[in-house]
Amino acid sequence: LDIIRKIKDICPTMALGTDIIVGFPGETAEQFEETVSVYRECDFDISYTAQYSPRSGTLGVKLYADDVSKVEKKRRWEVLHGIMEENVKRKNQYYVGREVSVLVERVENGFAYGNSREMKIVRFSSDDISIAGRILPIKIKQALEWQLIGECI
Repeated sequence: LDIIRKIKDICPTMALGTDIIVGFPGETAEQFEETVSVYRECDFDISYTAQYSPRSGTLGVKLYADDVSKVEKKRRWEVLHGIMEENVKRKNQYYVGREVSVLVERVENGFAYGNSREMKIVRFSSDDISIAGRILPIKIKQALEWQLIGECI
């Protein structure tokens, strides 16, 4: 947490991600709530959250009883996924009205798609396939959970 605070002090817009396994054998409700608390404190932009599942033939199967129900694992996954979506949508609002540089990856069905320097997926209207592979300035008009919608400047 100290390292994350230092990073945020230096660069408040730094995007941070993490990997989490929910429902690991022996994980209590209190431990999961601690995970939720840390997740909120770190204010992660993205997380790759998996539900624990035993793998046959591994030492883990022999050492740990899979004692968290599938229903509870799914609930815990949904809690963290919901927080992640809230965080991303809130943080994406920062870009509304701002200009971002976008590396255009593809143009299809009247829209161009690419990634900004901040690794945000950006969509804007275009039929011009020659812009693929170019970096263009895009003014952001709307922010969704997983996409910024803009127009080419």
